[in-house]
Amino acid sequence: MKSKELASLLRKTADILDCFEGQKFDEALDAILQLVKQNSTFQKEVTKRKKDDETIDYTNIITNMYQMSGEELNVYLSTNNALKTKKSLLALAKELSLSTSTRQTKDVIQHSIIKYFERRKMDDFIRTERNR
Repeated sequence: MKSKELASLLRKTADILDCFEGQKFDEALDAILQLVKQNSTFQKEVTKRKKDDETIDYTNIITNMYQMSGEELNVYLSTNNALKTKKSLLALAKELSLSTSTRQTKDVIQHSIIKYFERRKMDDFIRTERNR
């Protein structure tokens, strides 16, 4: 380790210990340990939520969405608990083979999904009219 890196680490350590001014060193370490344990518990909860997101049945959602109008789709995407997060909307768009980006906002992704279903309905309508 270079002396510059060590100096940086010692400054960080001093900043952390400044937060525990007036306490004994071992009490400060106990408080830091408790914070780390709380953070690891939080990380476990986040991991559990991520696993729950993976269990969403997108095929059933897509089947239901084919039967909805544009306004109904908008309401459905806004109120469905399984599709509340941007990540779940991106996963749905991926299932539909839509090109999206993580830079897009949640509203833009919802709009793309709605337009996909509206175009699909229009294509189906045109096909059935041609075959008559």
